[in-house]
Amino acid sequence: MAFPVGEQRPWAISFSYPVVALASVGMLVGALSLRGRTRELIVNRLTVYLGQISYGLYVYHGILSQHMLRMNAEDRLGALLGGHSRGIVAQAVIGVGLSFLLALISYELFEKRFLALKRLFEAEKPASAAAPAVAPAGSAA
Repeated sequence: MAFPVGEQRPWAISFSYPVVALASVGMLVGALSLRGRTRELIVNRLTVYLGQISYGLYVYHGILSQHMLRMNAEDRLGALLGGHSRGIVAQAVIGVGLSFLLALISYELFEKRFLALKRLFEAEKPASAAAPAVAPAGSAA
């Protein structure tokens, strides 16, 4: 049964949010428990850097996609490249490329400097937090 665009299905919403939340928690727990070679494949310099520029990607992709939509870029590129499918692919490639470029520039020129200011606002740690109160198991006390 097809639903008109915009029609609410409360049962689907009340079911899907908990499922997505539980799946997200499961993926997070699974990622944190990885060891060895599998962990090396997922946690590497590239993924760490993508994590660093991810806020810029989040911000700039929305701005760029709206701008490209207003410019009618898909149809213009399709006419230029000789086909609607080619226009869609070109718009996607250009959009992703520009998003990454803007996120990289934003991180390197602005975000990195603002993140460095965090150290000025950190609360001082109490002296008792520096040394553990109980010796770890198996150590000679």
